[in-house]
Amino acid sequence: MAALILAVLSLSTLGTALRYGTEAPANAPATAYTVALLTSAETNPDAANFARCGGVLVSARSVLTSARCIENSTAEALSIRAGSRDRTAGGAVVPVSEITVHPQYDSSTWDYDIAVLTLQDDAAVRVGHATPAIIGSYSSLLADPTITEGPGAGPVSSTGALYGWGLYNYSDTAFPSNLLTLPGVIFVRHDLCADIWHYIRNITDRMICDYPGNERASWEGDRGGPLVDERTGKVLGIMSFSILETDLHQVVPEVSTSLEAVRGWIEGVVMWD
Repeated sequence: MAALILAVLSLSTLGTALRYGTEAPANAPATAYTVALLTSAETNPDAANFARCGGVLVSARSVLTSARCIENSTAEALSIRAGSRDRTAGGAVVPVSEITVHPQYDSSTWDYDIAVLTLQDDAAVRVGHATPAIIGSYSSLLADPTITEGPGAGPVSSTGALYGWGLYNYSDTAFPSNLLTLPGVIFVRHDLCADIWHYIRNITDRMICDYPGNERASWEGDRGGPLVDERTGKVLGIMSFSILETDLHQVVPEVSTSLEAVRGWIEGVVMWD
């Protein structure tokens, strides 16, 4: 019988501090499709400011990101940088022409936390040489017979990775220029994740939980970036919320929006090539 979980997380395994991510290797599949969300500069798009969020290029003219990232924003005020690990240089800066937020997005619960950014043109691929991501299936990963449930604490086979330009440490104020990754995150059973988060918010079927390991976590600037299946390089989720949204007294699993759960909506909104 296929395993239903990749790992079991116990509170005894959780640390209480944050630790640095590592610079994403140039050959990591995610570097080709992870984009930086920018606030458009009035005169020089290459001087645009980091909007403290990432995104995932899924077609030549469409980017997925967290709906939380673009609350109170207009398309005219946003652009993205694609095709570069450096959020400040290289690749291509492309203006956003339209923002489409999932109609069921709830800003109080963060359920359906997903938005599509339609780009002004295909320069992300044509000029920036970015490569659109492939959306993966979390349920298929869980059903893989080669993946078994860990006996209380850890992955036996498969893990994921998070990518973003978030702060190295909770005390930092300057965002890194180069794309960072938290590899080897452990997927967390849904019911256990819900039990841990219950005192703060509800974990729904549109969410995937992961545990990045002791003293590691995504942080400010990582939201909207991809949760990647390390076996395949496919994107399973979009980073939504983490310990950053707590009082920091208890480390909790990180939570991403499941792309599989909202795939039908994505396919109807994205401008496919």
